[in-house]
Amino acid sequence: MRGIRNLIWMALIPMLVIAAMSGVAKATTTKVWVEPSNFGNVEPGTPLTFDIMISNVVGLSSYELLIEFDPFVVNPISITQGGFLSEDGTYLTYFVFSVSTFLDSVLIGETMLEDATISGSGKLATITAKAVGSGSTDISLSSTLLDNYLMPIGHTDFGSQVAVHEIAKVLGPYEEHNRYSISGDEDMLNTLYAPIENVGGVGDVNAYAIFIGYAQTGAMIKLKSATVLVLQGQTVTVSVGFNATKYGVGKYYFETRAYFQYLVGDFYRSASSKTLSFVVLP
Repeated sequence: MRGIRNLIWMALIPMLVIAAMSGVAKATTTKVWVEPSNFGNVEPGTPLTFDIMISNVVGLSSYELLIEFDPFVVNPISITQGGFLSEDGTYLTYFVFSVSTFLDSVLIGETMLEDATISGSGKLATITAKAVGSGSTDISLSSTLLDNYLMPIGHTDFGSQVAVHEIAKVLGPYEEHNRYSISGDEDMLNTLYAPIENVGGVGDVNAYAIFIGYAQTGAMIKLKSATVLVLQGQTVTVSVGFNATKYGVGKYYFETRAYFQYLVGDFYRSASSKTLSFVVLP
């Protein structure tokens, strides 16, 4: 993260370093926040637009914004400049940003290229994103504001929250707390299975089951089912065979994973994962 920021923020780092060495920040009622403050519960695939706003600032010359999030829930797509610091193009500014889903963050900066400052309230930047996974995430915000003397401007930051419905559910034929089942005689070949339901609006879901065991002899057993495709609105069962007599006494884990491929390559967004652990006794 630091290496990327050192390359991108060549124009801003000198000011930020000086500001860090320059004493106490000015006390103001300035606020920087993410709007909306809460997106509520959204469906997978929902486009999200949130603005970084500022209010009651006096003498702003440059700023830096660090927005952090869970990339398995929200995926930023584009960043656009707000019109506050440039007064909608009246002043010349330098605007730069970096998006890193691997580092779970968006970094945005803007500085005046003219001998001027801006006061008041307005929009600093807009982030367009997409809900891409199950779960919830805080959209946390940390900002640095500087005046034309490179002094930090005191302010308060406020983030946001996003919750996304499940893309896929790992289901079971019994009650809620028992999502898996074992069929067959315990001394014969058993089948560990779990149905996967695609409930999201993002696309087709891939699912597989993996079985890992640690026998009393110390041997490790690992079995993986074939990967199956679960279309939207469909339910498909994945399974792994288990022979208690063959593998013997030990502790075993059966995990079902459902995911979808959001980007080209081997970058996956998790949808759902459930694990059953059990012990084979003498």
